Amino acid sequence: MTQYWIILLAIAVGVVFIAEKLKQPYPTFLVIFGLIIGVTPIPALEEVKQYAINDTVFQTTVILIFLSALLGDAALKLPVHELKENKKPILLLAFIGTFLTFLIVSTLAYTILNL
Repeated sequence: MTQYWIILLAIAVGVVFIAEKLKQPYPTFLVIFGLIIGVTPIPALEEVKQYAINDTVFQTTVILIFLSALLGDAALKLPVHELKENKKPILLLAFIGTFLTFLIVSTLAYTILNL
């Protein structure tokens, strides 16, 4: 089990190193590399993939550790003055997106599940 954590940590550190060298945001690179690793059949990583998709491991690792760290980092780097300048479009898109999601999910639930 410890070797899986070390492999995942080594991959994450390598991805962050590449992102820093290319002067790009590392969360984006982590998501892209995670998607590539998840979709690509790499025989050497199959055992690590099976371990990582375990419900307990996913919940602990991704939700509690990585997601909270990425959101916290993004919040600390957020330029507040740009947020204040773009308050109206951000709120408009948030409310429209939430309402559209509500409409789509409720319509699909009504038609598919006959609720």
